Amino acid sequence: MEEIKVSIIIPVFNTSMYLRQCLDSVINQTLREIEIICVDDGSTDNSLEILKEYQQADNRIKILTQNHKKQSAARNYGLSAACGEYIGFVDSDDWCELDMYEKLYKKAKETDSDITMCAVTTYNDNNSNEFSESNTYANLDIFPKVFFERVFSPNETLDFLMDICVYPVNKIIKRELVDKNKIKFPENIHNYEDGIFFFNVWLSARRISIIKDFGYFYRMYSETSTSYSNDFNKIQIFEAFDEKKKILKKHKVYNKIKKEFTSCKQKCLILWFSKIRNKFVKSIYALVMLINMPSCYLAPFAGLKKELWLLKQILFNKNQRIVFWGASLFLENFISKYHIKSKKVVGIIDKSPAKHNKKIGNYVCYPPEMLKELNPNLLITTIVNFPKNNQLTIKEFLNETKQENIKMEQI
Repeated sequence: MEEIKVSIIIPVFNTSMYLRQCLDSVINQTLREIEIICVDDGSTDNSLEILKEYQQADNRIKILTQNHKKQSAARNYGLSAACGEYIGFVDSDDWCELDMYEKLYKKAKETDSDITMCAVTTYNDNNSNEFSESNTYANLDIFPKVFFERVFSPNETLDFLMDICVYPVNKIIKRELVDKNKIKFPENIHNYEDGIFFFNVWLSARRISIIKDFGYFYRMYSETSTSYSNDFNKIQIFEAFDEKKKILKKHKVYNKIKKEFTSCKQKCLILWFSKIRNKFVKSIYALVMLINMPSCYLAPFAGLKKELWLLKQILFNKNQRIVFWGASLFLENFISKYHIKSKKVVGIIDKSPAKHNKKIGNYVCYPPEMLKELNPNLLITTIVNFPKNNQLTIKEFLNETKQENIKMEQI
């Protein structure tokens, strides 16, 4: 029997409108030594019929069925049946580049990695139909350049651990790692299960590698997604963060990243609170948030403190040429709120090509390569909760481009 290099697990629930595109991208992978484990999670549309149709044409497809238990249970069922050296996941409303698994597997074998991951292209399925490679959460920009050139350990990523993309779909993971550590998706938590699985796997690994290639297409706001429609599930975010904290403590890293963990939790709680539409659920969520993390209600005051600090830098720093790094929502609101027109500010730097040459207020957004031409003596990073690792990346860029004399500040 031919060796199975990667077991690809696809949970399926009522995604018939997208399923053919997903399956076509998997069965036509240039890496042929794969098994495709499709777990039908009690679909009530014709998803199962489509799976059977594809199975007749490709004997690498295995179909498992279960009553509707949701995505985590479906993924776990697929894990129990997997035989490959590595495991990968694809969501049935997404799709892959045809060489994604070949590239991931080649990198994993070359480096003897427990985990190998690639970048993700997002596809906005909410009327705009836009493809984007600028999502810093998904495009791996948070990793220093040297990480793409060598294998690394989880401990080397602690400074930016809370900012790493937790999607299981852009990674392959050694099955031995998952089996040995008995790692599964939590079946009692929905919407936030990816992060719990990720921390368990990532911190259990010894060797990790990444490739810059964009291999996976992640469909945002699809009609089949329950992440945005089910308000009751959003309350489970508190339990999810409790689980993440337990995992971090188990691996003895919580105390090292406590500040980053707390900041991430606060940001996520406020974000998901803003997405709740059901007034009853919103009131329950607000009460739990008040009990669980009252600092969330102080966040507006923290934002005001940052605004006042930034105003001070602009108004009272004499003979300064100031450049903002990061065309963030904070900066956009700040410039609009205070009608900033100071000639001391000479521009904004942002890594995203989508923002280049666009204006925020009176100021143009430029790529990092333009920094030398702008010739600032003060560089202020204007991204809230900017990771330490990203600050180091900017310093690395300044050193490479011989601009070491620029003073750096963080809001």
